Amino acid sequence: MKYLICGYSIVLLSLLSLPAFAESTTPSVADKPSLYIGIPPQRPPYAYLDAQKQAAGILVDAVQATCQYMQTKCEFVSGTPDQLLQDLQAVKLNALLVVDAFIAPEVDKLQLTQPLCKPKPLFIQKADASVRSKPEDFRGANLGVLEGSIFHIYLLDEYSSQARLKAYPFADSAVFDLVFGRLDALFAEEAMIKARITDTSLEGYLHFKVIEADPKTLPATAMVLALREQDTDLFKDINNALQATLKGQNCAQLLATPTTKSTKK
Repeated sequence: MKYLICGYSIVLLSLLSLPAFAESTTPSVADKPSLYIGIPPQRPPYAYLDAQKQAAGILVDAVQATCQYMQTKCEFVSGTPDQLLQDLQAVKLNALLVVDAFIAPEVDKLQLTQPLCKPKPLFIQKADASVRSKPEDFRGANLGVLEGSIFHIYLLDEYSSQARLKAYPFADSAVFDLVFGRLDALFAEEAMIKARITDTSLEGYLHFKVIEADPKTLPATAMVLALREQDTDLFKDINNALQATLKGQNCAQLLATPTTKSTKK
């Protein structure tokens, strides 16, 4: 009897050691750990929380496409820029979506991916106003910009000696002042201008014109993912996925891209 038991044991161990051919050997998204991406809560059209408190926006969609290419599930965590940066450094996040905030990668020990889209800075003003684009054109004029953005930093360096700069914490406040004449012009990125002004009912109410800007000293910290300096393998994987999924489009071109359902934590 003991030999019979021993024989059964050997057969059982042999079966357990065989590969499970009935199951796929390629790990699914569900089998892989999620990537946690920090996003700002209210930066439409780039990244924001919708009415259902789900992450949305053209950059969120671009990140989702990258995660799908990597066969990895991405979850989005919203918060203030300072809190998200702390969470990234405390290893509570894998990456941080930087829309147009000014950051210092060398100080915060970060590495930045290639851009998810190419930002295109524009001046927008009422159609009946004289064309302004150079610093001297704005002498004594009120020029609006989003507070703390790379566009704000650029205007401080190049335009503050001529124009009266007015920095706004929220884009909608700047648009409101432009519509009601409290601003002579607004300096912003093309996708925001299209999504919040020119492609809305405001264009039928008031006519605007946009003038292309060519800031040669604009910091290259916009529309990117920031990762910790030591996460070299993940950084390489994400950059490879971005290279495969993105087409070097301007950010405004992403407005026409179909959206992808996102997950928010």
